[in-house]
Amino acid sequence: MDKSSSVKNAEESKNANSNDVHNEPSQKPKRTSIRKTVVLNEDGSVFVNLPSISPILFSEPEFGLRLEIRMRGNATVKLKNGNMPNNHDAENIKILLKDSYAQALASLGSKGVKAEQLSAHLSDLNTHITECFKVSEFELIHIAISAISTSKESSDRLNTMRSIVSPHHAFA
Repeated sequence: MDKSSSVKNAEESKNANSNDVHNEPSQKPKRTSIRKTVVLNEDGSVFVNLPSISPILFSEPEFGLRLEIRMRGNATVKLKNGNMPNNHDAENIKILLKDSYAQALASLGSKGVKAEQLSAHLSDLNTHITECFKVSEFELIHIAISAISTSKESSDRLNTMRSIVSPHHAFA
């Protein structure tokens, strides 16, 4: 048996073993992917990988700079009427998530929260996004923002401004 055949057999064996684990009765609902970032589940829910709605622009209160903010996490959403979602619904969910997230960031910025302080406000972001969904046609089943950060370019611009104002105040 040549090397490529043994690698192929090892991969098939690994896949067969991993498939056995997923056939247990307690498995998650089957999913149909529309894109890598949005998945329609057979139970009627839509799974959204939150980086797909990033970046969002954030007005840094310290200098008024528009910074690109990225987040990590995921959300699961259903239609309130119980119908099965389609691709159009999934896109509307992404739009609502992005708009809710932008509103939450704007609210925090207006309260003087700086870019490097956003991570301390993840629960505020989750709460604001949850409130936005209450008045929509969608039910937010789950949201988990696990991390939030500025893009490298935005961090560099902010550091440049801070080093001009105060050389000891640069943001890491």
